Amino acid sequence: MPRYALTDAIKSALRRGLRLHEEGKSGDGLKPTTVRAAREGIESGWDLAKLNKAVAWFARHEASKTPGWDKRGDESPAFVAWLLWGGDPAAVERIRDRAERAEEMSAEQLELMPGREIQLFRLGGIYSPFTGKERLTVTDEMCMRLVESHAALGARVRIPIDLRHSSTSGEKHSDGNIPLGTIDPATLRHEPGVGLYATPTYTDRGRRIVEQSEGTFMVSPTFASESYDPRTGEKLPGGRLLAVALTEIPAQDGLDPVLLSVTTDAPEGAQTEEQEMSNQDNPTTDVHALEARAEAAEARSVELSAELEARDARIAELEAQGAEAQSQVEALSAKVDGLIESARVNERDALITDAVKTGKIAPAEAEFYSAAFDSMPEQTRQRLAAIEMGAAVPVNVQADPSQPVAEFADRNAVHAQTMTELNARREKGESVSYAQVQDDILNRHPDARALLETIR
Repeated sequence: MPRYALTDAIKSALRRGLRLHEEGKSGDGLKPTTVRAAREGIESGWDLAKLNKAVAWFARHEASKTPGWDKRGDESPAFVAWLLWGGDPAAVERIRDRAERAEEMSAEQLELMPGREIQLFRLGGIYSPFTGKERLTVTDEMCMRLVESHAALGARVRIPIDLRHSSTSGEKHSDGNIPLGTIDPATLRHEPGVGLYATPTYTDRGRRIVEQSEGTFMVSPTFASESYDPRTGEKLPGGRLLAVALTEIPAQDGLDPVLLSVTTDAPEGAQTEEQEMSNQDNPTTDVHALEARAEAAEARSVELSAELEARDARIAELEAQGAEAQSQVEALSAKVDGLIESARVNERDALITDAVKTGKIAPAEAEFYSAAFDSMPEQTRQRLAAIEMGAAVPVNVQADPSQPVAEFADRNAVHAQTMTELNARREKGESVSYAQVQDDILNRHPDARALLETIR
C-alpha cells in the first residue's frame, strides 16, 4: 500500500510527542504500535489505512482537549497521545482525502509496466549547489547496505517513483503528487565500483511522462541514512530509500538519463523490444536473434579490448618519454649549476689574488675577503674596488732579509719586510703565515708596533 508524506507541522508534532514519551509523560495506556507509527510517519509517511485511523481517533478524543493540557513542562498524557497521532486533525484529514483520491484511480491507470533499469546512485560525493559542502559520500559499502535493508523489508515495502519529489514535499494533492510507478526492492542491484541500480515499473501516466521527456529526466532519490523496520522496530542495516524522483535537477550529477525500454529510433534492420517480444512464438527466431546478439557483443568486446590495449601502450610510451625528458632536464640543470659555481669560484680567487698582488690587502686578509665574497659577493667587489693599490702592502719594495732592519721609516716598510721574510722562510719549507712572520719582526723591533696601530 502506498505511503503519503506528512507535512512538516505534523512531523514536528510527532517528534515532540516522541520526546515527551521518552521523558515518561505518555502514561501507561499508550500502545507501542502508536509509537512505532509515529516514527514511521516521520521517516516515510502513512498509508491510507493509518490516515483513516488517525482521522477516526481525533474524532473520538476531541473531548480530551482540556485547559492547560499542553502546558510546557507539565504536559498531560492525553496531549502526548494527541501529538503522536499528528497533532492537527484538519491537516491529517487533508492528507487522507488526497490519498483517497490517488487510490480511486482506475485499475488501468495503475497497471504497472516495466521500464529500463535506472541508476539511483554513482560512487562519489554529493555536494550542495548553494554552499559547495559535501552532503553525502556514496560508497560501495553504502550501496550494499541499502540492498540489505530493503531485502529485510521485503517486497511489501515498495519504493514510489514520483515527479520532482512531489511525494515527499508535503504539498496538497495535485496531479504531480500521484506516483508515476514503483520500484520493487528485489530489483535493487549494486555494481561494485559504479553504484546502485534498480528496475522501475511505471503506470500509464508515468510511462507517457518518461517517453515524452526524451531522456531529459535523471533520478534523485530521497534517502534516510537511519531507518527502522515498521513491523519490528529494529534498525535497518543501511538506511532506506523513501522515494525516487524523476527530475531535471538531480542532487547528484553524472547519472544515466531515464529512458523507456522500447526505443523509437532503432537503426535500420534492428528490432525494438516490442518486435522482439512478438517473436517469442517462434523459438527458432529467438535462438537466432540471441546468437546474433551474442556474436555482435563478442565482436564489440574484442574491438574495445584492442582499443584499450592501444591506449595503454600509448600511455606507457608517453610516460617513458616524460621520464627521459625529466632525466635530461635534471642533468642539464646540474651541469649549469656546476658551471655557475665554477665561474663564481674563479672570479673570487682571481679577485682576491689580484688584491694581494696589488697590495690592496695583506696576504693574511685573503681568507677573510674570500669568505666575505662567498656570502656577499657584490659588497666585496665594491669594497675591494674602493681600496687603493698598495694601501696595505706597498708594491715594488725590496728588502734584504739577510740584513737586519735597524729601524722602519713607516708602516709600509714593516709590511715590505714581512713579505720578504715570509717568502724566504717558506722557500726553506717553513709553514708560516703572514701574521706569524710579522709578529716575529715586531718582537725584534718593539718600536715598530706604533707604526701599525692604525691597521692592526
